[in-house]
Amino acid sequence: MAKISNPRKQFRFSIQFIGMPMNPWLVQDVDHPEIDTEQTSHGDVNYDVKTAGRTVVGNATISKIMTTSGPDNFIFNWKTQCQDQITGGGEVPDRYKKKVLVTEFAEDGVTIINTWIWEGCWPTKITGQTNTRTTSENTIESFELSVDVADKV
Repeated sequence: MAKISNPRKQFRFSIQFIGMPMNPWLVQDVDHPEIDTEQTSHGDVNYDVKTAGRTVVGNATISKIMTTSGPDNFIFNWKTQCQDQITGGGEVPDRYKKKVLVTEFAEDGVTIINTWIWEGCWPTKITGQTNTRTTSENTIESFELSVDVADKV
C-alpha cells in the first residue's frame, strides 16, 4: 500500500507584516481568530425570520517563533506604538494597525497550501521571555494579535 504523506504533520507557517521592511517570520503554531456572525431575528409573522448580523472576529495567537536575523524587538516596539506604558498614550489606530499575511507551507517548505490575510492587526499580548543559561530558546514564545478582518484566500 502506498504511503501518503500528510502535509499538515509538521506545521510550517510564515507570518509577514505587509508594508514592513522585514523578512517573514517562521512559526510553528498559529491559532487563527474565531469568526462569529451574530444571528438577528425579526419579522412581522408568527415566526422569527433569522438573518446574518454583525461579524465578530477574535484574536490570533502566534507561537514558537523563529524571527529573522537581528534583534526581535519589533513586536515590543509595535506594542509601544499602540499603548506606551511610560507616556500613557499611543498613536492613532491608522498608524499602528497592520495587515498580516499568514502562509502555510507543505513539507517541502516551498509549496503553499493555504493563505490567510488578517487586517487591522495590533499586538494585545506578548507572552514569555524566559532566559536561562543552559538554553537559547526563542526570546518571544508567543504573542496575540487583535484582528479586525480575517480572510482565507
